[in-house]
Amino acid sequence: MAAAAHSYDSLFNGEEFISEHFFTSGATTQSFHAAVLRLRKQWDADDGSSLREMFLADRAAWESQLGALFSDPDAPPAPDDVAATAATTRAHLGFASETSTWVTARGEAELVVPGVVWQEAVLLLEATPVSSVGA
Repeated sequence: MAAAAHSYDSLFNGEEFISEHFFTSGATTQSFHAAVLRLRKQWDADDGSSLREMFLADRAAWESQLGALFSDPDAPPAPDDVAATAATTRAHLGFASETSTWVTARGEAELVVPGVVWQEAVLLLEATPVSSVGA
């Protein structure tokens, strides 16, 4: 992974221009709607091993795991429970359940980011909330 290959934009499409028409059109070809319908047909024809099928099969257990995080509104969730739920969530989304440390260059400085899952041009960061950010 070369540092120059990374983009820090929220949405990045390196191959072609995406117009508003692509997302808002109801056209049956060359639109977001058409792409969704095409994927849905693939999912329906799948043998049951798709991410969608795995997600649906484990949905109830995952929902219970998410709900248990905040079962006591007066206490924060246990860090181990949060980590386990994050791993389950990543797995349901098709990413590795384990994180690693990502090292890259940012300008002249080395940037070391723990709690990272890097897969197919998607970078997921695992973080711990803080009450304030100091200078």
